[in-house]
Amino acid sequence: ISAFFRTAPALGPRSEVYAVSSTGVIYKFDTSGGTVFSPPTQIYSIGQSVLAASPSVANTGALVVADDIGNLYRFNSNGNLLWKKSTGQQTFGSPACFTDSQGTVDLVYYSSGNVLYTYSAPTGKLLSSSSLPSGDRFSSSLFLSSLLLVGTRLGNVYAYSSTTGDISWVYPNGTSNLGIEITSTPYKVGNSYIFGAGSNIYALSLSGSLLWTYSVSGDIQSSPTGYIDPSSQTWTFFSKIIVTGK
Repeated sequence: ISAFFRTAPALGPRSEVYAVSSTGVIYKFDTSGGTVFSPPTQIYSIGQSVLAASPSVANTGALVVADDIGNLYRFNSNGNLLWKKSTGQQTFGSPACFTDSQGTVDLVYYSSGNVLYTYSAPTGKLLSSSSLPSGDRFSSSLFLSSLLLVGTRLGNVYAYSSTTGDISWVYPNGTSNLGIEITSTPYKVGNSYIFGAGSNIYALSLSGSLLWTYSVSGDIQSSPTGYIDPSSQTWTFFSKIIVTGK
């Protein structure tokens, strides 16, 4: 591959790996049940667009990719383009896919500019849209668990229902903000959501109230990850920073 990769790859439900090159080419790697990847398959070329963040893969194997100029692409599990949407607004993070356990609800969430869009994954039909207040815009990737979380430029974390797209809560409170752009994607660890903004790490309850903060030297440069160890201790990891749960 005569290109480099700007974003992290995405793992599919059948151990397939998707990656997008700096030249806008989407590659699919098949592990074929082993640890050595087979030669990649080029499934699509976006062209001159720059990819905003990592691709997202649904549990059905469908792939969703967004570029930084407001285009959203949805592929089936075979890599065939099913639909494309254009918002005309700059995008800073990854979209998210949601499929319920019965397979009757199949959605794609996409934050572009100051609007969160909800699309039908099979058809691309726009189901709903929700706008941020004037002057704000989405600035992190979407994180999907039981809620859909995303950070904004003015320093808010919005939590939306993953089934309806309605706002469940806003941190700090919807009328004030942290005043620091949140590019760190919120992440669920145990019974809390963790994210970074500026030189602070924040932990929120599942209902959006502040649990604790932790200050570090320098700015947070990554999104968190974490796990709960066998002793039930919660650990949260940032780039070059390790913070034990509280």
